[in-house]
Amino acid sequence: MFELLALFALLFVGGLCLLAFIAVKAVFHIIFCPIKILLLPFLLILFVIKLAILLAVAGIVIAIIIPLAILALLFAAPFVLVAALT
Repeated sequence: MFELLALFALLFVGGLCLLAFIAVKAVFHIIFCPIKILLLPFLLILFVIKLAILLAVAGIVIAIIIPLAILALLFAAPFVLVAALT
């Protein structure tokens, strides 16, 4: 009988801990929600800057790759023609 009482006590304590965790989580959510709303414009600015940097780097990479591809085709064309004739 004591084991059953200990089991229910353990379940009760576990339920209380879960309830306390949910309450603390809700309180933090309520406290930090206005802060999150205040930070959204700054996050948007950071996102736009990040997107601009990403597009600039992609443009630079493409600007480097296209001439290299043209040079590779110019150097490879005679070998391709010779291989096609033989």
